Amino acid sequence: KADRNTLTLDFTNIDAMSMGGGGAPAEGAHKASITAATIEPSKSGMGHNLIVDYNVTEGASAGGGCKAWFSLPQGNDAKKDAFKLSKMKRLFLAIGIPQNNLAGQITLNPTDLIGKSLVIYVEDDVERTQRDGRRRYEAHPVLAEDAQSALAGQWTPRGGRTTTAAAAPQAQQQQSSPFNPMNTPAPMNGLSAPGFGSTPMP
Repeated sequence: KADRNTLTLDFTNIDAMSMGGGGAPAEGAHKASITAATIEPSKSGMGHNLIVDYNVTEGASAGGGCKAWFSLPQGNDAKKDAFKLSKMKRLFLAIGIPQNNLAGQITLNPTDLIGKSLVIYVEDDVERTQRDGRRRYEAHPVLAEDAQSALAGQWTPRGGRTTTAAAAPQAQQQQSSPFNPMNTPAPMNGLSAPGFGSTPMP
């Protein structure tokens, strides 16, 4: 109960709320699904981004979510465009699209990504966190062939094993429910040739 100046609270048998249930997931590998995907102008006004929303589906961070930004190629710098496309190709491979479907041009509606399963690796950016005074991190899509190792704590985006405490429970989960990104979602209908990037930008 409360009045204008005091609070009376009874914390008997109450645990502190975990990071699950809506917060950003803890650092480490997580099974997730894509809940939204949109193309939006970048804040700088230069180009557009594919913005993907992830929701963690298992483990201590289940119910937590985060976003990832994928810059779209602009056609004026081949090297930069190749880097941007490589990041998006990793996302498509992570949700189980076969490599041979991504060998040339494709056409994609971002909504085709919604509902797809994958493993993401949340990596804290310590330097930016210290500089900005708030938690900063990146959510990397994990290639399907690396997913089991990531969940077992044996893979990180930078190489080597993870040392996070979250690795052990994730490893236990993956033994009973091996990750296969194509178990849940149907094959994407929107992948065809030619014309990747031909979707009109807002």
